[in-house]
Amino acid sequence: MDSQRFNDAAEIMRRYRQGGYDEIALVAPKDVLANLVASGLQPIHLLTIEVSEGDRQPGDFNKGESLVRAIARKIRKVEVNITYY
Repeated sequence: MDSQRFNDAAEIMRRYRQGGYDEIALVAPKDVLANLVASGLQPIHLLTIEVSEGDRQPGDFNKGESLVRAIARKIRKVEVNITYY
């Protein structure tokens, strides 16, 4: 397990390969995640979603005025959509 901060996607790839890991889960900016996917990884992205009180499950927690749930999802594909105005 490597919990140290990273500078960019290249450093993450280097540490991933050197560590011989089976999976990689991280919290990172979208551009870093996109670079990892382009390099052939399918990282697990950690995020939270807002849920209603009626949908509350064990493990959900209050964040300010909102009720949120932690989610882990494997990124399989990244799409870029450029719109000009």
